Amino acid sequence: MTKTLLIVIGIACAVLGATFITTSKYKYSNKIDATKNDGYMRDCLIVTDIEQGRKSIIELRGFLKDSSDWVRMSAIVTLAKIGDRESAPEIRKMIRATYIRHTAIKALVILGDKESFPQIKELCYNENINLREFAMQEMIKLMGREAIPEIEKLVEDKDENIRNSVITAVVDLGNKEYFQYIRKLFNDPSREVRWAITYRLARSGDKESIPEIRKILNDKDELPREIASWALGELGDKESIPEIKKMLNDKYKHVRESAEEALRKLGVPDEEIEKAKGK
Repeated sequence: MTKTLLIVIGIACAVLGATFITTSKYKYSNKIDATKNDGYMRDCLIVTDIEQGRKSIIELRGFLKDSSDWVRMSAIVTLAKIGDRESAPEIRKMIRATYIRHTAIKALVILGDKESFPQIKELCYNENINLREFAMQEMIKLMGREAIPEIEKLVEDKDENIRNSVITAVVDLGNKEYFQYIRKLFNDPSREVRWAITYRLARSGDKESIPEIRKILNDKDELPREIASWALGELGDKESIPEIKKMLNDKYKHVRESAEEALRKLGVPDEEIEKAKGK
């Protein structure tokens, strides 16, 4: 009996405690909001107020100038979700803010803010590989076909790192409409770029690149030759079997091994592969 009574009392105390915490939560949060001494807690308060419809659009825009990155990001995301284009000029200012620039750019793309194009375009040449590839993708999403001239400039850039990045950005975006603008990189002077374009387009299943990849089988450098045979095997190009067989006698072991693997993938019997060796 005593044990049962203690359990009942314990449950009652837990309920009362939860009620106290719930009723006092907003008083505490509002105090923090007023004193503005804790960005994370202000962010929590904003999110709660947004969810419960207690913040107006004008109030949300005001949070774009908050000192806390957490708060500004919450405001950016929410304003983008509700399609508030009037907030775009203020969000544009945050493209240069290191910790929230990705959020700002994504929001501007959602809002269709083409006035942010020059700033996003500038980041396509940033030394940070992740940032520039992100900027390239978002630029294409924002501008669509209007971004083609800029893609062509990136493909011609003197820095091979930029050229490599535009391959990654365009292919990872997944829109094959833009592949034609990067295929000229099959003839790039850099072996790393030729390797990258061959690998990326083969991984994406781009059969339109097969004629260019076949040419890479005869590349002067072993690195592109190796990936070319793999790529043709990946794409299921049986017409390239005779040319791949020739590579079984390449002077580089890794090229020979890649050719052998590709031939097996294309369904060439082992005895036929062995027969082709040494010819």
